[in-house]
Amino acid sequence: MSLENIEGETWNDIPGYDGVYQASNLGRIKSCERIDCNGRLRREKIRKQTKTSKGILAIPLHLHGKIEYLTVQAVIFSAFNGLKPSPKIKVGHKNKMLLDNRLENLELQSQKQVVSDSIRFGNMNPSLTFGSDAAKKTAEAFAQFDPSDSRRICTRCFCEKPLTDFHKRDCNPKGKNRICADCKNKESGVIDVGKNKYLKELKSAGLKRCKKCDTVKEETAFISELGTNHFYCIQCMRTKVKGIKKHFDDLFYSGLRNCTKCKTIKPFSDFNKLKSGRGGYGYVCKLCNRRSF
Repeated sequence: MSLENIEGETWNDIPGYDGVYQASNLGRIKSCERIDCNGRLRREKIRKQTKTSKGILAIPLHLHGKIEYLTVQAVIFSAFNGLKPSPKIKVGHKNKMLLDNRLENLELQSQKQVVSDSIRFGNMNPSLTFGSDAAKKTAEAFAQFDPSDSRRICTRCFCEKPLTDFHKRDCNPKGKNRICADCKNKESGVIDVGKNKYLKELKSAGLKRCKKCDTVKEETAFISELGTNHFYCIQCMRTKVKGIKKHFDDLFYSGLRNCTKCKTIKPFSDFNKLKSGRGGYGYVCKLCNRRSF
């Protein structure tokens, strides 16, 4: 990145990093030329900013061998206006564009204002926020709830469900999470929650769905003679093995062989002779044998 100043750009020291890092009013951050703690000369350069999962820019700042990750908007604002009066106060964007960190676009906002703006402009999923409405719904749900050993109310969808519908969590009462498995799956990006329920019902009934023929069979139809449990039923596995065997037989009778290392089909002349191998040839080609030494 170029070190040349853009027209109208001014630089200020970042509080707590005086003489080490500077921030500009146009949203750029640079490290100053200095001698670090190891006695090495550090040249002046523009620092790279990374985009977080929340859609905002962050940057790592190094001082005395320690790294601190800060949001770019907070760094730019504090460099020109000083530190925030309270940790509860956030630095927000006036035009709601999260990547526009010019000083004129930054302002102090409350946490509630930041969340409401993020929901309104599509930067945050409203189902992941907890406000006064959610607290009210939770209180109402628990007021009508008769606690028992086998049921619990989900604090996300406010539905009464059995404990089997909640994931395990040792730190919570009864060793279960407060959010049901369906809500957790939706939060994690699992869209087809009904499919997971269907598979659980099949498993509890001692059934299983074959991924190859898409038919529901008993679990014993998936266990091979060696006792291993497969995703395909035994009938589909045999069909698959027969197809693979036929493919290799066709290659063999054509004077060809598939190298087990580079996965390429080559003539027998490209393989070393081996008495125990099929047709008197090895399974790894000469080229791969040379590379392995």
